[in-house]
Amino acid sequence: MPYKLNPFTGELDYYETSGAGGNTGSISAGTTNASLGEIVFSDSNGVSFGISGQTLTASVVPGSGIGTISAGTQSGTFGELIFSDSNGISFGLDGQTITASIAGGGGTIYVNNSSSTILGAVSFNDNTNGGGVYFGLDAFGVITASAPGAGAIGSIYAGTTDASLGMVTFGNANNVSFGMDTGYVTAAADFAISAGTTDARYSGFSFSDGNGVSFGINGQTVTASVSPAGGGLTNINVSAGTTSNDLSNIVFLDSNGVSFGLDGSTITASYQGSGNISFSAGTTSDNLASLVFSNSNNMSFGLNGSTVTASFDPINIGMSTNGNTGGTTGTFDGAGLQYIFVGSNGIRLSQSSNGSSVSLSVQQFVLSSYENIVGFGTSTFTQSLNPGSVSAAVAFNIQAPLSVSFIRIPAMLTIASTTLTTAAASLSASADAYTTFNAVVYSLGTGANSRNLQSVASGSRGWTVRNSISVGVDGTSGSYSQFITVGAEGNNATFSTQYTSAGGAYSFVTTAMTAFTGSRFLDIDFNNYLNPGNYWLVFGMTTGSASNSARISAATNCRIGYASHQVAGQWNVNFGIMGSTNLSSGGLLGAGSFSTVGGGTTNSIPISAISSSASNIRPYFQMLRSA
Repeated sequence: MPYKLNPFTGELDYYETSGAGGNTGSISAGTTNASLGEIVFSDSNGVSFGISGQTLTASVVPGSGIGTISAGTQSGTFGELIFSDSNGISFGLDGQTITASIAGGGGTIYVNNSSSTILGAVSFNDNTNGGGVYFGLDAFGVITASAPGAGAIGSIYAGTTDASLGMVTFGNANNVSFGMDTGYVTAAADFAISAGTTDARYSGFSFSDGNGVSFGINGQTVTASVSPAGGGLTNINVSAGTTSNDLSNIVFLDSNGVSFGLDGSTITASYQGSGNISFSAGTTSDNLASLVFSNSNNMSFGLNGSTVTASFDPINIGMSTNGNTGGTTGTFDGAGLQYIFVGSNGIRLSQSSNGSSVSLSVQQFVLSSYENIVGFGTSTFTQSLNPGSVSAAVAFNIQAPLSVSFIRIPAMLTIASTTLTTAAASLSASADAYTTFNAVVYSLGTGANSRNLQSVASGSRGWTVRNSISVGVDGTSGSYSQFITVGAEGNNATFSTQYTSAGGAYSFVTTAMTAFTGSRFLDIDFNNYLNPGNYWLVFGMTTGSASNSARISAATNCRIGYASHQVAGQWNVNFGIMGSTNLSSGGLLGAGSFSTVGGGTTNSIPISAISSSASNIRPYFQMLRSA
């Protein structure tokens, strides 16, 4: 069986040679750890290990390196570190303790934080220059200062100036004189006195009796009285009407029903109505001996002593609670009542005041979108317009106010190119192809016009395709450009392209027009407001062209074209009025066509001018507002 000498006890210990039972456990050193059966401490880096009894010892060999030492911004690794005397500091060694002392003198002393000097010793002298300040040193080495005597007074303020003074002197100035009376500062001042146009300064003044005026003093109050016997009221200027005079006495005479009296020092007056008084009311006035306030318009009058009273019976207000023809049911007494109208269910209220009257406005909420048909179904129906002659017509109804900026119709569009013969001459020319779409909204008239459609709003949108060419003297090679203007969401939309040709026929292509063909939205500008009601929409189109050279006038064939628009089909049966053979006119099923010049007319048209079509198709459209 294996044994090993235990360095701590000096005895032989039994140990296993394999398996986990012989391990000491997990040992870590630095960033490394392991499970070991035996641990050996090896001498290195100036450190020597040993065993004393059961104690592990370690010693550092002198001169083997202290490690990293830093001073200020410098650092280094040294085997020996020496503290050198410098800047008045001396170092020593007491056992294992480093000592340091500062030699006297050579320090910097700051006075008032502004100047400094290097002194060997500093002395604080008592009562320097008679300042009354005394210095000392307490047990903690703190310098103390005290001023027990009558030194500086401290901070003295006069006006906007202050200073610290040992003595304060009050100087005579501005008519103020100073003195001392048993420890008190005394002051005397002259006062400015004005009388009439004369003024002077006095330390004392007196009021003298004169001109019937006598003066006295009651406590701290100066009193004055006028003696009639003294002639003080000989003449007083009195004015009445347009006349004035200097009078020594005034007499009020009874006249025109007015009687005067005297109650002590108070003049009294009373009126006995014996004549007429002029009264005005509204635009009428009259001289009356008596005035009567009559009750009227819920205003009642009364008399309380000499006071006329008035009271008002407010008007009852309310509305019918039994329908539009329910009479005056549901009214309330207006006395102290606030009757408030509240908008709801799509109704909006507003009011305005001009100071004398108040207006109440009732409005429904305004819509910004509308479509006349919800969905098309599974069948595909289209309708075509005949430029300049036949327009489409469809009836529709809106339930709330509508404010829109364009009408949108789903349509099928086409594009076409063209090739022209050349001529041996230079050319710079352009050709324009125009298309204009018109939309007019009508409503049925009333009375004698109840069978006629009256125009209420309209809009239009123009398309332009401009084909331009510029060729040299050979008449063939040159450059082409196309400029396209259409409408989109109530606004202009423009597109342009350019290309070149090295020779041959003039070729106007559709390469740049592919975004304008197939199924597209036809947007017609229509910036209008419509009230709720029944309407008809009639829309159509016109076409045109222009060029500035006969050599490319046919270039207008290169254009964007309209083919048809989407409609919803109905029962393919025509209906007529009893006793009539006419089964196609009158727009009786709310749709059809109308023969006019491009749908652009805003004149009144008879409802009988609307002709129905096969399957009674109804054009689909939307009314929208762009952002």
